[in-house]
Amino acid sequence: MGCVGRLKPAVTGSRLPCSGHRGRQSCQGVHFGPEGGVFSFLVDKFSMVCQWPRDALRCRGGDPGGGRWYLIIIDDLWSTCRYLIIIDDLWSTSVWDIIRRAFPDGDCHSRIMTTTQFEDVASACCSYQSIYKFEMEPLKYDQSQRLFFRMVFGSGDKVAFPGCLREVSSEIIQKCGGLPLSMVNIASLLPTEESERNLQQWKDIRDSLPSTLRTNPTSEGMAKVINLIYNNLSPEVKTCLLYFALYPEGYTSNKDDLVKQWITEGFTGEGEEKEDTARGYFDELVSRGMIQAVDINYCGVLSCTLHHMVHDLIMKKSMEGNFVVGVDNFQSLPNKVRRLSVKFGGARSGRIPTGITLYEVRSLAFFGFYGCADFIEECKLLRILILHVWADQDEDPFDLSGITTLLPLRYVKIACNIPIKLPDKIQDLQYLETLEVDATVVAIPSAIRKLSRLASLKIAVRELLRQDICILQALPALSALSLHVWTTPVEMIVFDKGEFLVLKCFKFRCPVPWLKFEAGSMPDLESLNLCFNAHQADQHGIVPIGMEHLSGLKEITAHIWGSDTDVGSTFRSAVSNHPSNPRINLRLVDPIFHGAVTTSVGTIKVEDEKKQAADNKY
Repeated sequence: MGCVGRLKPAVTGSRLPCSGHRGRQSCQGVHFGPEGGVFSFLVDKFSMVCQWPRDALRCRGGDPGGGRWYLIIIDDLWSTCRYLIIIDDLWSTSVWDIIRRAFPDGDCHSRIMTTTQFEDVASACCSYQSIYKFEMEPLKYDQSQRLFFRMVFGSGDKVAFPGCLREVSSEIIQKCGGLPLSMVNIASLLPTEESERNLQQWKDIRDSLPSTLRTNPTSEGMAKVINLIYNNLSPEVKTCLLYFALYPEGYTSNKDDLVKQWITEGFTGEGEEKEDTARGYFDELVSRGMIQAVDINYCGVLSCTLHHMVHDLIMKKSMEGNFVVGVDNFQSLPNKVRRLSVKFGGARSGRIPTGITLYEVRSLAFFGFYGCADFIEECKLLRILILHVWADQDEDPFDLSGITTLLPLRYVKIACNIPIKLPDKIQDLQYLETLEVDATVVAIPSAIRKLSRLASLKIAVRELLRQDICILQALPALSALSLHVWTTPVEMIVFDKGEFLVLKCFKFRCPVPWLKFEAGSMPDLESLNLCFNAHQADQHGIVPIGMEHLSGLKEITAHIWGSDTDVGSTFRSAVSNHPSNPRINLRLVDPIFHGAVTTSVGTIKVEDEKKQAADNKY
C-alpha cells in the first residue's frame, strides 16, 4: 500500500509452475483504473495466458447472466493451476470482492498481490490481517538523489553534477518527498547545461512545486506536478497528449496507430517529415513521463497507456477546451463537437444526446454495443473513425456499408467480436489511407483495389484465395499490409513478379508460412513478420520459398507457436544466410499459453538485437 507516486512493487517476470496445463508457467499483471467492466476485463487478461476462456464464453453467446458465466469460466481455468497474479492500483473494495470470487480456494499455494492507495482496500485484500499488509515508504534522501541525478544527467554520480545546480537540486529533491513518480516527471523538465538562464529555470521549477509533497504526499500534490509538466509542453505536444482523451481509461494505444491518427488530424503540419515529427512527439511524451510504456523492443516503445492521474488531467483539459468531448449514457454535451468519444460500455440502449450537430464531427471513437452505433452515418465530415464494438455471438456480420457515405474518411480502425462485412462500394472512400480491421471479414471486396490512396491495410480472413491476392496487389499506394488467415491454404500462396511494388512492411499470420516470393515481387519490402504453428508448418517447411528475392529486406520477425529451440534454431539458420543480412527477431510461443517461452534462442536473439542497435547507433 502507498500513496500515488510511491514506488510500489510490480512483479512481471516471475514464473510459477502450473499443474494441469502441460507444466507451463504462468504470470499475469493486471492494472485496474477506477472504471471498467471487471468481468470481461478479467477474461480478456486471462485469455492472454490461455485462449480457451474467451472461446468458452463465445460458445455460450456472451454473458447474459450478468457476470455469472465469467466467474464460472475463470474458476474452471484456475482450479488446478498454481498462479501468481499481480493487480496494480486497485481502487475499491467492491472490485476486490468481484476479483476474489473469481479465484477458487485450493492447496496449490497460489498468490495474489495487489497494490493500492487506500487503507480500506488494502485491509480487504488481506482479509483484514495486518501481517499481510505492507505500506511502502518513500525513498530515502540518498536513494532519491541517485535517481534524480540519473534521470537528469544519465548518471547517479554526484561528480558529474554542475556545482551551481547542487543547492537548488537538493531543494527540489526534498520537495519531491521521496516520490519516484514526481522526481521522474520533474527531471524531464530540467536543462542540463550550466548557465545563469538554466539556473533560473531550475529555481522557477523548485518554487512551483507544492511544499506538501514532502510532508503530506497526496494525489492532489501529484496532480500539481503533472499539471506543471503539462504546462511546459510545446503546443504541438500538448495537442497530441490531449488526443488520448478519445480513449477509455486504461486503454493501450499502439504507437503506429497514434502516429497515423495525429498525421490525419494535421497535428504534424505539412511536409515530407510528418511521420518523423509525430514519432518525435510520441517519444517526448514518453521521456516526460506523461505516457507509460506497455510493449517495448530494441527500437523503443511500441505501445503505451496513461497513468490514471494523467488521464484525469487531459480529460479535464480536453473538456474545458472542447478538444475531445466524451459522452456516456447520461452526459449532456455542447452542440458543436469536433472530436467525439462515445463510451457506452455494456449498455444496449445508449443514445447520443439530442442537440449535438453530428455533421461537424471530424473524429469519432466509439466503444459499445454495435446496435448503438447507428448514428455514425450522420457524421458526414468524418475523417477518423475508431470503432470498438461488441455483439451477441449469434448475430449476423456487422455490415459497414453505411460508411461509404462518409466521403472524407481517411482513417478507419475497427475491432469487433463478430465477423465484419466490408462495403461492396468501398471504392467511394477515395480519401481512405488506413484501414485496420481487428475481426474476420466475410470477404475482401473486389472494389477495394480502386482505393488509390490506401497505404496501410490490416485484415483477417477465414481463407485466402488467389483472387484475394490479385485484389490486394492492385492497390497502388499500399506500403503496409497485415494479413491474418485462419485456415491452412489449400495451395501455396505465390507472390508473382511485379506484385506489391511499393510494399515496405508485410505481416502474415497463418497456421503455415506456405509462401513463395518470385523474383521481382515486393522489391521494396523492408520488414517481414511471420506468425505460424510449428507442428503444421512441418508439412510445408517453416521458411517461405524465395525469400532471397526480397533484396531490400532489413528485418525478419517470426512468432512460432508450439515450438521448441530446435525449430527455432532451424528457422534461424535458414534465414541467417539471406543476402541482405537482415536483423532476425525470433519468438517461440506455446500453442495454449500466449506468453513467450523463454529459450536459449530467445536469449541469444535479445543479445544480438542489443549489439546491432548499439552498432547502428555509432
